[in-house]
Amino acid sequence: MFYLIPYQGKNKFPVAQLLVVLNNALEHVQKYESRTTKGDKGTLQRTAKHLLQRTMNRMDLMMELSDCQVTAALLELPSMIMTDS
Repeated sequence: MFYLIPYQGKNKFPVAQLLVVLNNALEHVQKYESRTTKGDKGTLQRTAKHLLQRTMNRMDLMMELSDCQVTAALLELPSMIMTDS
């Protein structure tokens, strides 16, 4: 049981790295304005969405994935695979 528990939880992202990623995303958002076509360009809500999306994308790029996770994603397998029917 203690062996399986770490594999069942989500991958953790170190807080120190998160702060660096968040700071870099904030600098990027301030330097490059959002290129949205929805008419909410320049609003606080749009800027927040831009910042959060940029942060998530950077975190995803830095996250380590196992070969099984990558294979399952490429084969579009469900997130939960069982041998029982």
